[in-house]
Amino acid sequence: MNETTARWLGLGESTGLAARCLAVTLWMSLALVPVAWIGYSLHGSTGLLAAVFAALICLAGALPPVLAAHRWRGPEYALHHVLLGMVSRMVLPLVLGMVIQFQRGPLSQSGFLLNLVAFFLVGLAFDTLCLVVASTGSSRAAPRLG
Repeated sequence: MNETTARWLGLGESTGLAARCLAVTLWMSLALVPVAWIGYSLHGSTGLLAAVFAALICLAGALPPVLAAHRWRGPEYALHHVLLGMVSRMVLPLVLGMVIQFQRGPLSQSGFLLNLVAFFLVGLAFDTLCLVVASTGSSRAAPRLG
């Protein structure tokens, strides 16, 4: 990944913490547009609410790994990034998703769990890009061996 692409994604080496948090919020917001449109077309305002709520839950789970990737850089912290990312991105959405699904309310009937999975994947992709940039110490890809 070259420096221009990394900066455009909000992942450049010189990118500040606020810019990275804004970048993950922007990527979640961009994913919200089609998911909310589909939710609204299929389930009306409840589908729209389910999409927004799922995006907010996944955004809350995606921000701690971004904070960790900014705070601790370098390959020696790669395991910390992976573990914090997994715990942060999975615990909050999984627990809240189970609570909402077991209540059998209007959110669970309007595809809340599918929305949660969609936004989870967006957060996972962004966290992976942050991890690659933080682990290599720069926005350039790690050299290939062999």
